[in-house]
Amino acid sequence: NVHAKIDYDADILFEKAIRFSDSKEYCDTLTLSIEVISDGKKFLEMMAKITNGSFLRDPCRIEYKDKLKRWEWQKPRWFLSRGWYTLSTYVAHRLAITLWRNYWTHKGIDPRIPGQEKGYPVKLRQRQQLDLEVLHSKEIVTNFWDTVDNEKRDQILS
Repeated sequence: NVHAKIDYDADILFEKAIRFSDSKEYCDTLTLSIEVISDGKKFLEMMAKITNGSFLRDPCRIEYKDKLKRWEWQKPRWFLSRGWYTLSTYVAHRLAITLWRNYWTHKGIDPRIPGQEKGYPVKLRQRQQLDLEVLHSKEIVTNFWDTVDNEKRDQILS
């Protein structure tokens, strides 16, 4: 029974860490509080609890949908098997797709599902490379912020 395996405490804790922000439109971007992502090991433990230990276990690849005439990223199996989801599990599945997409780009590995014959468009590859560069730039800023003491942080923000 899927319901019995859910760690609702972790689910609620993660849900409280989700932040909605504006990018191009009102509330079109999700971010996470720094408290949740600052410790990678704790973050992955929380994701494991939310996903019944399946976070990042199955690679998410891209495939061309002929009927829709577009490329789509596969959803993680744990997400599809639920039939329902909380806000936390929805965000966790989107994070998994994003992390896999950036992994394929960073490693230079073809992200298409095995046997996919249609060529993967250069425009999409370039956009994903840009996304990866943005991710790295945030990491640089975050690493800098971690080294700044509280007094200096106050000076920077005021």
